Amino acid sequence: MRIALAVTEFPSASQTFVMDHACALIGQGHDVQLHALKVGSLRKTHASIEKFRLLHRSRYAPAQSQKSRPVRNFLWLLHRGWRDLLLHPVLTAKFLRNGGGYRVERLRRCLSLWADGPHYDLIHAHSGYNGERLLPLYEAGHLRAPLVVTFHGHDVFGYLQARLPTHYQALFARAAALIVCSDFMRKRLLELGAPPHKLQVIPNPVQADQIPYRIPGSALNRCLQLLTIGRLVPFKGLRYLIEALAQPALSGLHFQLHVVGEGPLREALTRQVLECGLSNKVVFHGACSHEQVLLLISHSDLYVAPVIIDVAGNTETQGVALLEAMASGLPVIASAVGAIPETLGNCAAALVPPGDSAALAKAIEIWAANLTAHQVVSRNSRLRVENVYAPALWLKSLEALYDQVTAREIA
Repeated sequence: MRIALAVTEFPSASQTFVMDHACALIGQGHDVQLHALKVGSLRKTHASIEKFRLLHRSRYAPAQSQKSRPVRNFLWLLHRGWRDLLLHPVLTAKFLRNGGGYRVERLRRCLSLWADGPHYDLIHAHSGYNGERLLPLYEAGHLRAPLVVTFHGHDVFGYLQARLPTHYQALFARAAALIVCSDFMRKRLLELGAPPHKLQVIPNPVQADQIPYRIPGSALNRCLQLLTIGRLVPFKGLRYLIEALAQPALSGLHFQLHVVGEGPLREALTRQVLECGLSNKVVFHGACSHEQVLLLISHSDLYVAPVIIDVAGNTETQGVALLEAMASGLPVIASAVGAIPETLGNCAAALVPPGDSAALAKAIEIWAANLTAHQVVSRNSRLRVENVYAPALWLKSLEALYDQVTAREIA
């Protein structure tokens, strides 16, 4: 099957699911091309990118013009993408005749799919906004392959804050299938008007066989290693974890917190650590490779996910880092919010109210007082990841869906 993946950026350190998706499909014999809005910021080339020659399979929209005048924007776009524009004059004319603003920008966002678009058997968009950017090509009759859209989180929360609740109706109507990673996300799509018969829950997978498992043991007379992973953005709730670690209840606990991730709150969180007197107890690692993340997991004693719902409604919609921690046997203390309870099942060391630093501190205190009590939960966590979030299950469900929607198209 010839498949196009429409994504925001590639390669990206924060969107490894795109790389995993492409590699899995290529491994099954599919011909895959990636169509990205921009070149990603991944600093070090991943082995899978080299193995499957993903950069050679990637097409990019021309970089955005810095000009503000439509005529200058179009001349700039003509300079950057003249070959595709001139080889498809009818399509170009349709875009430019189409009423409304941002015609040139819509054209720019679609340009990578002009040459090969009609030849795909299926198009899979990662995120609602990558799905909707393809709609003009479907309306113009240039794209005819079934469209599958995976919604990830921000696209149905923060992205919709300045838009109408009915924003995705045209996309819901056009798409052959809508994928979400959790029942929590399924409920959100239903609230937005998604047709129930098009929705399918396919959890994001985790390769447990690549994560060493170890049974939690005693940590008597040594420094406890705490770990949290995620972008430094409000809904990850790191400020509440820092507040919790500064609580008097944990003043006698010998620990070190490792923070993996980068983001706009880095400076504010670093300042908070200093103000709380935790500068010798909190280490910011920044963005890390997957290998570095797995190494940190293997040396940790506890994983903490202090997630909240931010002002834009963003929250955790599954939590792949949570699953990797579970696969390693790490006890997990997390907020009872979003899809986290669903992801953890009955395998949490503790679930606490979101944004409650005192409750979080208490949960950490109880965990530290009886470290070996979580050995059964640790084994159950590993089994849950192997049985529910296995890549083979994910790929089987995905290919079955592909076969279903392409069969409907042929019929």
